[in-house]
Amino acid sequence: MHLGENCDKIKKKGTGKGCFPHSPIDLKIRKDTNIMAKMITKDMIITDVLQVDIETAQFFFEIGMHCLGCPSARGETVEQACMVHGVDCDELINKINTFLAEKEQA
Repeated sequence: MHLGENCDKIKKKGTGKGCFPHSPIDLKIRKDTNIMAKMITKDMIITDVLQVDIETAQFFFEIGMHCLGCPSARGETVEQACMVHGVDCDELINKINTFLAEKEQA
C-alpha cells in the first residue's frame, strides 16, 4: 500500500521514511485497514474474500459455485457471482460476515 500524496506529507514532516510501513501514520492506517479487511462487501472480488479467510469458500460452495480456482470465477465480485447463481447477495454477505465475526470472537 502506498499512500500517494500522504507519503509526501509524511516526508515533509521530517520522518525521512514516508512510505508504508515505516512511519507511525502509515502503521496506524495499516492497523485500521487490517481491522476493516474482515468486513466483506458485495463489490469485493471473490479472490479477495478467499484471501481474508479461505474458510469462506464453504459459502460459495453452498450457492453452487464449485469452481473457485477458475480464472473467470475468481475475477467476479460477490454480487456478480450471486446474480449468476440466483442468490440473494445481501443474505450471502451477512452469512459470511457473521461467520467471520464469530470466528474472530472465538
